[in-house]
Amino acid sequence: MELLKRFVVGLGAGAAIVGLAMFALSVAPQSGAESAAQLPLSPPSPPVVSNPPSLVPSASLPPATPMPGADTLPAVGPSPVFLPPPPTLTPSTLSKTQAEPLPPGLAATLPFPTMPDVKPAKAEIAKQPLGRSAVRFAGPAGMKVSWLVGETFHDRDLTAPAAFNFVQGEVYRLRLTGLPKYPKAKFYPTMEVCAPSTRVQSFLGHNAIPISFTDAELATAAEGRLVVKAVYLPSAPGAESATTTEEVSSLRPGATGDPAGVASDRGSLLAVIRLGNVDLENPHSPPLHAPPATQLPEQGPMPIPSAP
Repeated sequence: MELLKRFVVGLGAGAAIVGLAMFALSVAPQSGAESAAQLPLSPPSPPVVSNPPSLVPSASLPPATPMPGADTLPAVGPSPVFLPPPPTLTPSTLSKTQAEPLPPGLAATLPFPTMPDVKPAKAEIAKQPLGRSAVRFAGPAGMKVSWLVGETFHDRDLTAPAAFNFVQGEVYRLRLTGLPKYPKAKFYPTMEVCAPSTRVQSFLGHNAIPISFTDAELATAAEGRLVVKAVYLPSAPGAESATTTEEVSSLRPGATGDPAGVASDRGSLLAVIRLGNVDLENPHSPPLHAPPATQLPEQGPMPIPSAP
C-alpha cells in the first residue's frame, strides 16, 4: 500500500513538470518578439581613434583587387566640393577682359562672348522696269525688215519706211531683204536698243529712233567689213536735251575708236547697229545658234588597196 501511494505521488509530479515545460515553450517566442520590438534601431557608435594612422600616397599602394560581390554594393560618390560663386562682370571689367589677351581655352568659358561689329547692309535700289522705244526704219524705201523670234524670223515683214516699238535694253537680230540695189541679197545686222537715261525720257515719249542703211554701208558689209553705227541724242548746252538725233558711223572720214563710245561721250546713246555679211539662213550649214553636232560613230581603219 505504501508503494502504491508513492507511485501516485511521483506520477502527479511528473505530469506537473511536463505541464510547466510546455507552458514555458509556448510563452518563450512571444516574449522574445516583444523584446525585439522594444529594442532601438540605431547603428552602433564608431570606435573613437585617438591617434589615426598616417595616410600613405596612392602611388605606393598595391593595386586593389575587387572584393567578391562588390558589384552589388551601392555606389558611394566622392564628397561634395563647394566652389565659390563666379565673379560678377561689370562693363568696366568686361571691357578690360576684352582688351587683354586671353590664354588658350579661356575664351570659351566667358559668359558673354565678344561679337564683331556688323554694319547693316545697304538696301538694294529697285531698278525701274524698262519700257519700249519706237524705232523707225527710214530707208532705203521698199526695204523689208524682220527680226528673229526664237529660232525663226518674224513672218510679218515691215516695209520701209515703217516703225515698231522694241523693248529697251535688248539686242535684236534683224533681216534685211528687198534692197533696191541688192534685190537678191540678205543682210542680218544686230540692233541694240539701249536703256534710256532720265534726260531722254521726254524725247523717247514723243519721237522714234531713226534707223537707215546707206548704199556705202551695205557695200562695205558685203565686202566682209564690219560696219558699226550709233544713234544718240546730243547734249545741248543750257537745255535739258536736244530735239534731233545724230549718228556716229565707223565709215566716217578719220574715224577712230568705237562709235558707241564716241556717241556716249557726246550725249545719250539710243541705239547701236552692227552690220556684216554673215548668212544666218545658209541652206548648206546649220544656223549659228545650233548646238554642236553629236560625235560620229567610230569607223575602222581604211583598207589598204592591194598591189595590181
